[in-house]
Amino acid sequence: GHEALLRWRNPRMGSIPTALFIPEMEEQGLFSELLPWTFQQATEHTTKILSHQTPVNPLFCSINISARHLQNPRFLATARELMQDYRNPHLNFVLEITETSMITDSEQCRILLEQLKDIGFKIALDDFGTGYSSLNYLREYPVDILKLDRIFVSELPQNSRDQLIIQSTINLAHALGMTVVAEGVEKSTQLQALQSFNCDAFQGFLSLTLPSAVEFRIPSSE
Repeated sequence: GHEALLRWRNPRMGSIPTALFIPEMEEQGLFSELLPWTFQQATEHTTKILSHQTPVNPLFCSINISARHLQNPRFLATARELMQDYRNPHLNFVLEITETSMITDSEQCRILLEQLKDIGFKIALDDFGTGYSSLNYLREYPVDILKLDRIFVSELPQNSRDQLIIQSTINLAHALGMTVVAEGVEKSTQLQALQSFNCDAFQGFLSLTLPSAVEFRIPSSE
């Protein structure tokens, strides 16, 4: 699988990361228009991959959504239309949200996420362990995938506290039927440590140096 990462290629400033231009687009009310385009590009890219080989399990494509998306009254209808337009039996769409996105109206957010799952989306909780972290999110929200923030991975395997936090989080997530993805994996020693903790998958620059992708399965909804 892969995550859709947007970059603005400015002829004068070069490649501008999302942290710089997305907030401005949100302020101008333009980000909602970008979502359908992102789905189209991500689907076309994945379709090219599938044209070469049909996987045993569906590929997944993760797309980040913001608090403004969740608060937009048109978001659910837009998401339903996108799923109808781009549904593919060999592809799972994953919507990634951060913990801070769920603070404004927790009950409304929970209902919306349940509706998105009913449409066919998988839900990932991004950057888990940072910001306004709360175990209540794991209790209340229909999360399929837990993404461990890179801050806990960067000092593996030397940092014993990070090891304990990661191992405990993985055990808890697995007990709740969730898949765990570790972010920011750049060294083989980090990967080996995560594998010893039974982490399901990883994301990071190390994957660019490996001969093949690491496959994992997202648990089916009950």
